Amino acid sequence: MKKVRITLKKGKPDWSFTLYDSAESALYLRDDPRYDDNFEEEYKTNLTLREGDIFEIEWIGSEWVYPDDPDRLIEPDRLNDKYEHIRLGKLSSKSGVKDKSGYIEIYSGWIVGGTIPWGDTKGLPVKAKEIKSKDESLIDFSELFRDDIGAEEEQERFDPKVSN
Repeated sequence: MKKVRITLKKGKPDWSFTLYDSAESALYLRDDPRYDDNFEEEYKTNLTLREGDIFEIEWIGSEWVYPDDPDRLIEPDRLNDKYEHIRLGKLSSKSGVKDKSGYIEIYSGWIVGGTIPWGDTKGLPVKAKEIKSKDESLIDFSELFRDDIGAEEEQERFDPKVSN
């Protein structure tokens, strides 16, 4: 399972992306002008990484989505797109406070494939550090996402050999 910690590079502007409630929502809403980045609704959330914030993102899986009605797409050449299912924890510091106090926000949803730099951040205003063990992680997703099954738990559920 992939997990990465993302922070802004020094002196770089905020970095944002959109998280959708389903891969299908991402397919139909991502390029629809009626739903620009400033429009908030139940099907999508805009996430922004600011100076002092940390994203920890865990990849759960991917899905290729094919529209039922290709005529509804704004860009007809996007007939099959890859979307990634992720869990995300955002650590934010309190503004003006020198210590490490702050708060955490958690999200789960779908992003357009390639949105998250799982390694190479060339040309992006962010740094990405791969998290290889639970000891490196700042956020324990297994505690925060009790109802959301991660890839390891999913594999154990469907493969009895793994859980033995």
